[in-house]
Amino acid sequence: MPTVSRVDWVELAVETAPTIVVRCDWGDVVVSGDGPAGVVKVGATFFTNGWSQKLAQEGLKHLGCEVRQKGAIIYVDVNADPTGFHLTHKHEDAHLEIVVPGASDLDLDVNEGSLSIYRITGSLRARMGVGNVAIQDVTGPLNLHVVSGAVGYLGTPQGQSVASIKDGQVVMALCPDTSLHLDAEVHDGILRSTLPGLESGSDEKDGLFNNPVKHQVTGIVGEGEHELQVHVFKGDLVLVPRRDAETIAQGQALEVAAPLAELAMR
Repeated sequence: MPTVSRVDWVELAVETAPTIVVRCDWGDVVVSGDGPAGVVKVGATFFTNGWSQKLAQEGLKHLGCEVRQKGAIIYVDVNADPTGFHLTHKHEDAHLEIVVPGASDLDLDVNEGSLSIYRITGSLRARMGVGNVAIQDVTGPLNLHVVSGAVGYLGTPQGQSVASIKDGQVVMALCPDTSLHLDAEVHDGILRSTLPGLESGSDEKDGLFNNPVKHQVTGIVGEGEHELQVHVFKGDLVLVPRRDAETIAQGQALEVAAPLAELAMR
């Protein structure tokens, strides 16, 4: 079937560190803090295919990315269309790339697809419905919620951070300068940690109903200046020093979430 595509780019000026609010029905979202101060760039690429070139072109007309600015807040709505048309997974695809100053705050919501965030010193609130999440060098407070998908994290969490994953494989590789109180638990799965100085334990639930065993790891990493809570309800959690990330990504030591390989090579 013929495939057609369209690329839209928007550049916006901001006077202070911006807040980026993204709502994406379905697609891949990449946000990097590599941009200069005062400038935000938003690029959206859309792909469609159909039984004919004409049908593919017609489908492309319904796909779009609405970008609005209100002061230092920038709203990005992917797949917004006044006719109510939405991506159908089979014939359409979207890729959103946002380049921001590193000090930006992020509020990201992706229903289905993938989410990648790099080099952000501001706060991150992210929700993923179904899909993989890759996070590298995000040093502000982290508030991450994933319904179903793999999570790969390389960095230094700061402030009060929470990661909650309902169903998925999670690897968190922490930098040497990490300083936090860590409280991690897995309700139905495996918890592995090679971080020094932590205490581990298991809480066996009522066997009458054949409930799974909850595994926990708690303790202080570094000086304990910040706080990180990790909750995995179904799946595996691996906690390691960052130096081990590439080995894990290659599958030589531990099973690993899919996004970690991408992060280890960047």
